[in-house]
Amino acid sequence: FFNGNDATFLALEDSIAATIFAFNTWVGANDPAGGLHLAAGMYNTGGNSDYRQGGAGTARRDFERVWAVSRSEIRSLREDFRLDNNLNNPVPFDLLTWPARGNPHLRYNLDFSPVSTDPDLFPAPFVDVDSDGIYDVYNGDYPVIKGERMAWWLFTDSTDHTVSHGNPLVFDFQALAYTFDCDQNPAVETSLFLEYTIVNRSGNDYTNAFLGFYTDPDLGCHLDDYIGTAPQADSWYVYNADAVDETCLGIQGFGSKVPVQSISFLNRSLDLSIYMANPIPGNPPLGIPIDPSTPSEYAHFLRGDFTITRGGSGFNNASTDTVRHIFLDNPSDPQGWSMCSESFPQGDWRFVNSHGPFQLGANDTFVMQLAFTRHSDIQHPCPDIFGLVVPPLQQLKQWNADGEIELQPDLAPVYTLGPGQTLELDASVPGAGYAWSTGSSSPVLTVSMPGNYTVTITGATGCERVENIFVQSGTGADEPAALQNWKLWPNPARDRVYIDCPDCDAATLQTTLYNAQGRLLSRSSGAVVGLQALPAGVYWLEVRDAWNWLGVRRVLVQ
Repeated sequence: FFNGNDATFLALEDSIAATIFAFNTWVGANDPAGGLHLAAGMYNTGGNSDYRQGGAGTARRDFERVWAVSRSEIRSLREDFRLDNNLNNPVPFDLLTWPARGNPHLRYNLDFSPVSTDPDLFPAPFVDVDSDGIYDVYNGDYPVIKGERMAWWLFTDSTDHTVSHGNPLVFDFQALAYTFDCDQNPAVETSLFLEYTIVNRSGNDYTNAFLGFYTDPDLGCHLDDYIGTAPQADSWYVYNADAVDETCLGIQGFGSKVPVQSISFLNRSLDLSIYMANPIPGNPPLGIPIDPSTPSEYAHFLRGDFTITRGGSGFNNASTDTVRHIFLDNPSDPQGWSMCSESFPQGDWRFVNSHGPFQLGANDTFVMQLAFTRHSDIQHPCPDIFGLVVPPLQQLKQWNADGEIELQPDLAPVYTLGPGQTLELDASVPGAGYAWSTGSSSPVLTVSMPGNYTVTITGATGCERVENIFVQSGTGADEPAALQNWKLWPNPARDRVYIDCPDCDAATLQTTLYNAQGRLLSRSSGAVVGLQALPAGVYWLEVRDAWNWLGVRRVLVQ
């Protein structure tokens, strides 16, 4: 979330202030001989980094980009293809060039240089509609997506490590970030979800592995932050030291409406937390560690090789009550251990929060899921984190474990129904309720008539998703196949469209016109269809003659 100069993780609807300045991946493990391998990062300034774009077996320049896709784009693509097994509309660039196995359309990079990576090594996940093992949108394939909007990118530590100077692990990181639209649930609506799929490309069977994240949380003004951990929610967070977050040093503050920013492990345990001080003038270190500079120092932070005791700064005090998480009590509890109860100096603090140890064998994968959640307008100072922040985070973690955040039914946007046939539309997702346009509340709707069907799915989170399904007329088993050698012209059209079908019986042509949502608009006879009264937009024209079902074509009215 750092662009080389400014924090970019913004709370746009509340303020132009940011909540996180930098966030970076740390990972370390031991090879079979006990040697340490480690990759880390903080701000990646001056061209220094332990990571590069791409994977261990790919060219860097082929992955110097982020692919961004949306659920609405994918739905439109699937709808277009399922109508007649052809794509009649332009394909969004990131769907066309999705870096999935064998994609024949990923041939040039954004700088127009040719892609040199073996297409069989393109790793992005996709739905293989024709089961040929190759991603091609023109065969109906499409990306696997999470959330409403998703970004996907690939990086690896298979490069010189100019930050930690550690030995490379040769790990690939397939990363995706996604968000949901959910006005009904603030925890879901204000969360950015992040998922790493880590693939061990080294050939080593690693042990004593730890995966952690360096976080520099700057809640508006960075000079008056407090931090803490909530192990019961596998989370860490930043809050303000006082009731007002002023603008400082030209950095926008939140004023009197101060949020709390949390980060949570959704599918793993938060096994240790440690913090460090920014060694700038005026930021008192209080005997607190500062940024590491050698591989062993990075490993100490990642693996928690410090003695932390409850009380004070956590370092160098007389307590024998050792802990694995810093400032782990509620800031609103004057008897607990928090920066607030300790009347800690305001300052600029950084975290390292880790999961481990675990093993990662050669060619094995490891998945880490996180949520960055902003909790708006929390009363400060000494906010009630355990009452206001922790419960929704625990619920978010449980919903994720139960598969109840993603409302992704196995429904296609278009189905074809033959005469005398029935069709089951299955909208089932875990923990949800259903409201069909027919009045049914069953997860599965049986239909016997063409038309437009809608289902509103309400998840356990309270989030809603509306799915529109267009069921078109098709051929029965005893009918001839739909004719393909016909067309509409002009298309786009204004007042009328003509049907050009050399093999049809023009005298018996019958047409049915639907709007974009599948609602029946008109029926007519003959090879000319009038469009004069229609507003500009996309329409569907279904055509048949006395002997053949010709199929459906998209009509664009200008």
